[in-house]
Amino acid sequence: INSKHTKSPDKQLSRATSSMGDSFRRRQDGDFGPPPSKRLRRGGGGGGGGRDGGGGGRDGRGRGGGGSDRLEQHRADIANRLRAQIGRLGEQSKSSLEDNITRVSETLLREFSEFGDVIIDALVVCGANKPDRTSVYSTLIGLINARLYDAGKEIIRQLCKKLEYYLEIGNYLRAASLVRLLADLGNASVLLPHSVVEMLQRFVAVCSEENVLQGRADIYLSMVIGVLPWVGRDLAERSAESLHLLQTAIENYISKRSKAHVELLAVFTSDELLQQHDTLELLWTQVGGLQKREWKETAVRRPYISFDDILVTSMQHELPPVLVPAHVAAGGDGARASVYPYPEVSFRLFGLANVPEDCQLPPSRTIERYLSETVVRELMYSFSDDVGLCSRQLVEYILNYSRIPVCYFIVEVVFGELFRLPNPRKPVAFYHALLAELVRIHVPFAEVLALGMDQIFHRLSDMDVECISRYATWVAHFVNYYGFKFRWTDWFDVVATDDDAAQAVFVRDTLEVMTRLSFHESMVKVVPEQLGGFLPPPGLPMYKYAFADDATVKALKIDDVIAILRDKAKIYPSDMVPVIDTITTVVKVAPSDTQDAADADDADGDVDEEDTDEKLAEQRLDTYFTCLLHVGSRTMSHLRTLVARQQSTIAFLAQTPEARGHMVRLCAEFWHANTHMLEVAVGHLLRLDLVCAADVIDWVFQPKTAEQFRRQYVWNIFFDTLDVCVNNATKAKKAYTTAVDSATMAEHLPGKSTAPVAVPGGASTDELRSAWQEAEQVCKDAFLMAAQLFSLGIADHVATLDAQPAGDGMAAASDASSDTWLKATLGRFAQLGRRYSRVLIAMDAMAAIEDVVVQDSDQCVIDTFRLFPLLYS
Repeated sequence: INSKHTKSPDKQLSRATSSMGDSFRRRQDGDFGPPPSKRLRRGGGGGGGGRDGGGGGRDGRGRGGGGSDRLEQHRADIANRLRAQIGRLGEQSKSSLEDNITRVSETLLREFSEFGDVIIDALVVCGANKPDRTSVYSTLIGLINARLYDAGKEIIRQLCKKLEYYLEIGNYLRAASLVRLLADLGNASVLLPHSVVEMLQRFVAVCSEENVLQGRADIYLSMVIGVLPWVGRDLAERSAESLHLLQTAIENYISKRSKAHVELLAVFTSDELLQQHDTLELLWTQVGGLQKREWKETAVRRPYISFDDILVTSMQHELPPVLVPAHVAAGGDGARASVYPYPEVSFRLFGLANVPEDCQLPPSRTIERYLSETVVRELMYSFSDDVGLCSRQLVEYILNYSRIPVCYFIVEVVFGELFRLPNPRKPVAFYHALLAELVRIHVPFAEVLALGMDQIFHRLSDMDVECISRYATWVAHFVNYYGFKFRWTDWFDVVATDDDAAQAVFVRDTLEVMTRLSFHESMVKVVPEQLGGFLPPPGLPMYKYAFADDATVKALKIDDVIAILRDKAKIYPSDMVPVIDTITTVVKVAPSDTQDAADADDADGDVDEEDTDEKLAEQRLDTYFTCLLHVGSRTMSHLRTLVARQQSTIAFLAQTPEARGHMVRLCAEFWHANTHMLEVAVGHLLRLDLVCAADVIDWVFQPKTAEQFRRQYVWNIFFDTLDVCVNNATKAKKAYTTAVDSATMAEHLPGKSTAPVAVPGGASTDELRSAWQEAEQVCKDAFLMAAQLFSLGIADHVATLDAQPAGDGMAAASDASSDTWLKATLGRFAQLGRRYSRVLIAMDAMAAIEDVVVQDSDQCVIDTFRLFPLLYS
């Protein structure tokens, strides 16, 4: 996957590495030979200039400045080879790491006078993008600084400049890598210890800001705690008092911060096997354990120790002050609002009890676990725009640290990022492609991945429902990638479980996604017979008029309606309305071929005696829209094209909420056996404003649909509906703010008018403000309706549980974890809050929703709702 939307600002590193050529790639033993400038052949003298004034060429024909071009090409080749040497330093090699560092440092020192900018840029890029080699690059910079003091000073200045840039744009992963590198330069005798402490103190001071957001304080504090394993021993020896003051300030903040978000963001609802902790609190516990071990860890390479006799003689630098960007509130002075990462909860898949005995897995609370996981995570996102390069970097890390079980950490981190709540940093397809590529290029990885998948499958009953949906999608893509070659026998036990059990729901949803990626006929062939009951039915449309007799077809003008729908020239209401107005009979037609024969015979004669105008209008819409779905049922493209062509007619016939709701129900009835087409149909109607969000939300919470609350497709439609509302409000707001900016600029022009300013689209700022307010109100109403229906539905279900006599096997109302429907529905309500709380806070809608929830809900809903604002405090 090469995402066009997540381009890295530092892609020159990968371009330089790829441009080395095969000749340089063969130098994996670390023997880089003489410096590049010595290997270049000198070009011959140019020929004499021609009559036209052209520069002399090699053959003397005067065709054009060839010597200058070759010189520029030679310089570019040298620069690329220098970048490549820096980028490859630390990879597996026949030579020792220390020998390779020595050779590269000598090369860089020889070329620094001419290519200093290239070398510094490459060091900064590698420092930010290769966290597994932090100590390698700190050692290299230390050796350069020992010989060229001014060069070391400039490298530090550029590192600080890049750090400030990452902090400003909110790229905290790369900022953390640079903070770690700067701190490690103290170990390499490049920076003075007190200078490193001052930088860390400046970050810790963020926690003391007035009314500081917990998210802002957390991210800066995490960078500080994250570097203590690297510099704790050196600071304890050389600046013990400063380290103590730093730890005291951290402890004061950690003891006061809220951890209520853990319940809402935990992937698993039970800690029986492996405990889940707030990530920042767990890190502080791990650092405390390291301090008790006198700061001795085993997961960091420290090659600068081998060069101590050289480094101790170098002059050390003061670190320039690193400016911490001020917090910018939403809407403040037109600047981009500060956005901080969500709080996180540790994800644990492997423990000492569920790994092979020969696996030397560090315990969960040791610092080695954190150090390895951090490197894996930062490597993964540094190269996320190239899955092939990303997987190779991770395999290189596996090979360099063979003494620790890195494969287990990779599986755990990748799944932890896939299940990250409220949303993963990348699309699900990225994690599928990464794991599939790792299995392909590193065979031992497959066994660890299989163990991880087995652990997740057996813990599905304790897993958040949103994470189960993500995992079902991931498994479907992964199995499809390998041609549906899968250990199906692992799922055979699911056959004996209840239909609403988590594992049964997972298998059903996974097979449904697999069917979407393939064909139903193919899935019937590859899925064992034991699991055949979990396959979705053939995705055929339920065209109810296919079972009607000739009299009914004639009475409902079905043939005439279909003929008009197939005529591409007839797209206006005036073409269709005269035909359907001739329908004067209300007829009930069975929607499925599963009805009894007697019902089919009586279908055309079942005429409602109260033939009211409302029922006639509903019948006409029923006939027209069912025929439209039938004509467009061949493919998704046919359906989208036909709906777009008939947009004006649909809007004319469905002007009331009842009519729009009826269209949604007709879609659900028609595509009952093909939930993918149902999602597409409803989504297209929403985006064309042919149905409203309220119509879809009302359908989701109808009793018949509520029976399917465990199915993934229902919630795909529900959350897609809310996404459409939010996107419409966001676009309307952007259009209005753009118009206001244009109006503000126009005020400074001569001859300004007092009339409302019109924007290029033709609408005035007043009209755009009204459109924005209307879109925002529609969005608020949709969320209010969703919250109210969630509250009422759960309250009714709990009341039903309370009314059950003891001994009926029903769950107690106070024990939501033992009732699958209640647990799943509460999980979806939690997903609603995690996903949209930031939007609702910005719209000032949380208070109105709280009133609805408190008034109509059971206590379990109220408790969940009150966790929502804590994510963004």
